Amino acid sequence: MNFDRHCLIIGSNDVGKTNLLQALRILLDKGFSIYDYELKESDFFAYSDCRQIVIRAYFADITEECITSRITGISDEGDLVLEFQAERQPRKTTYKFLLGPSDKPEDLNEIDGPSYKRFLNLKYIGSRREFWDYINKAKKDLLLKAKETRTEDLIENDEILYQDIENKLNEVDKTIPELSYIKNATNNINDELNKLSIHNSSQKIVFNSSATEAEGLISKLIISSEYKGKKLLIGGEGRINQIYLSLWASQNQPTDISTEVSIICIEEPEAYLHPHQQRELASYLAKKLSGQVILTTHSPFIVGEFSPNEIIRLYRCSDNSTVAASNGCSEIIGRSFSDFGYRMSVIPAEAFFSDCVILVEGPSELIFYNTLAKQIGVDLDRLNISILNVGGVGFIPYIDILNALSIHWIVRTDNDITKVPNSDGNYQFSGVNRAVNFLYHKKNLKEEDKKEVERL
Repeated sequence: MNFDRHCLIIGSNDVGKTNLLQALRILLDKGFSIYDYELKESDFFAYSDCRQIVIRAYFADITEECITSRITGISDEGDLVLEFQAERQPRKTTYKFLLGPSDKPEDLNEIDGPSYKRFLNLKYIGSRREFWDYINKAKKDLLLKAKETRTEDLIENDEILYQDIENKLNEVDKTIPELSYIKNATNNINDELNKLSIHNSSQKIVFNSSATEAEGLISKLIISSEYKGKKLLIGGEGRINQIYLSLWASQNQPTDISTEVSIICIEEPEAYLHPHQQRELASYLAKKLSGQVILTTHSPFIVGEFSPNEIIRLYRCSDNSTVAASNGCSEIIGRSFSDFGYRMSVIPAEAFFSDCVILVEGPSELIFYNTLAKQIGVDLDRLNISILNVGGVGFIPYIDILNALSIHWIVRTDNDITKVPNSDGNYQFSGVNRAVNFLYHKKNLKEEDKKEVERL
């Protein structure tokens, strides 16, 4: 399966998008432990007597010094192969990692463990995002990075402001205990303590706001919204998702002194966002995140923001295995899109998630087949079937792209009878000729079938 610098993985539910990322994470996610490598029985292919799992990744044109100077086994051309093998045994699963310049058996050598992850790795955001947990973990680092990038003038101004804050906090600390109910509460405590012991009578118990510690106060900062000077809690899962991803992106930008190269993987970035914000987010992530970025999505709006060559469509075969159309990112898909671009919209993009597409000429056929399906009890959505109106008889661009994405298609076209151009009263079956032309675009058409088409 081929990946591009920025690529988008699409496909129906349970087709294996998360599974694909899980395989990459086993190879590259440095957050994984030895327990994650000890695969379970359920990790093996259930539809055959599969005893082994092999995950293999090929890297090309590696030039980054932080990798080439630390990982041995890279070829002179910058090629590297990483491999994970797991084998199911009667009572346990064994595994091993291999590394080498190519996938030839003599080039792949077993290594003690995936220590290469310190320099070549993958950073992953799952579809279930724990926003506040991440904020609490990242806040200190975020403030520290901002602190380190200050100029001398800013540092001097901050010191003055910091001292002013501490002075004001001291005043707050002195004033709060003067509130009558706080004073009375501490008096009651001290009276009772004096009855118990006279040894500490010189000391009093007080309520302390601890506000005098400016650093402590800063460490307790929280993220909130503000409108005309009023503080608001951040509401809405969509807004929280946007903040999470923008904060995460800013935290994971490589610098000139980076000691590692990271591939970024994000599952379903569109969560809780309406269509306009889905498109904006896809564009933002593509621009903000440098290096290789892999996204998964169920959103046709995000699909529309990606180049055709960057789309990987996963689909299930008759033997229940999952494969990538056109071997993943491919120029074949791009060429198929060359005549399709002006038609690109949410409706065609929806078809990329379908198992089968019915192409019709106009809105009347679209209404007819949708109504017919309901009348005869066929649930098109449950069967993952889409009906597309091509707005005329320009079916070929749709057929080409559906073929490239390995999506089954059916065409319903009228058997028009039209006059042959520049002829004396001759007519032709335009609908039949159109159908014959479709056969030329049918994927994997056999030679004998091509001859039959020519005969027709």
